[in-house]
Amino acid sequence: MVGLFGVRFGQWGLGPAGIGVLLLLPVCAAADYLRPGQAGFHHCALIYERTQRTADDLLCYVARVRQGKPVEWLFDSLLFLRFSMPSGVRTDEGPMTQADWQRHLDDWFSPGRDLSALDEAVERASAVLGKPPAPRTVMLSIPYPNPRVHGFRLPDGSAVHLGTEEGLERAARWYVQEAARRFQRANYRHLRLWGFYWMREEISPPDEPRTRTVARVIHEAGFRFSWIPWWRAAGWDRWRECGIDAAVMQPNYAFVSWTHAGSVRRNRLAAAADLCRAKGLGVEIEAGDVVHSTADREAFLHYLADGAPDRLGYRDAACAYYLGSDVVETTAR
Repeated sequence: MVGLFGVRFGQWGLGPAGIGVLLLLPVCAAADYLRPGQAGFHHCALIYERTQRTADDLLCYVARVRQGKPVEWLFDSLLFLRFSMPSGVRTDEGPMTQADWQRHLDDWFSPGRDLSALDEAVERASAVLGKPPAPRTVMLSIPYPNPRVHGFRLPDGSAVHLGTEEGLERAARWYVQEAARRFQRANYRHLRLWGFYWMREEISPPDEPRTRTVARVIHEAGFRFSWIPWWRAAGWDRWRECGIDAAVMQPNYAFVSWTHAGSVRRNRLAAAADLCRAKGLGVEIEAGDVVHSTADREAFLHYLADGAPDRLGYRDAACAYYLGSDVVETTAR
């Protein structure tokens, strides 16, 4: 069987012990996962910030490339997000200004990079493969609206406090409307704006009403809201109550598993699958430094093999893919 990245799962090279562990994994139906039809996407790649990302860089996300030529369609959805700003502030927790929020949009919508580059990459693949089955869906992250920010200055000159419902709503509405306006003005040929992503990977009880406020703004604008919590993060099992439309959980097996002398057992992926089925989430497939690390490559193969339809089945559900900042580009060269 050949997986999403062309890996033959029968060729493990793990030895009898590793194969034995795989054979002990339960065979489970995927009925309760977040289904692609519910989510509006199937395979969503996370695209983190880089100084520049061109159509050449993004071609290998929209299509599998062999010897420089697209051979079949790959990711149907892409989530654009950034982890930090040039000032060093983190987008999932730090107190960011309106200028920081706008910097997200300025970069993503700049000519020749990110969104326009993605559209051009799909156009190039279409010249070889024909028109894609559907427009590629795009998600844009919303920086965490830190409630300590008092002087969030909107384009109309007013300053709002993100710790208040009114201030949060006004900031979120400006961001969502501005993103939608730029997207519509760009008139992309092959892209559709699916919606937005909650950047903070946990939703604590105090943040639940704030998340619902942002969700209401997004829904009123006609878009959807996604979230990818880390392993059993606060709020992971209350994602619907928080206004989220599509949630995918990180097993975090790739980074702290036994392959890295960590404390996470080999059955973490099965445990994650059980939790995600129980609460209707998808499963994130995570790649560490698979280019240089044998342990990381082995862990990544575990994600792909365990998610096969005749095992845990989560690859048939809505999936997100953490692939670092350039794993796909590097392996495609």
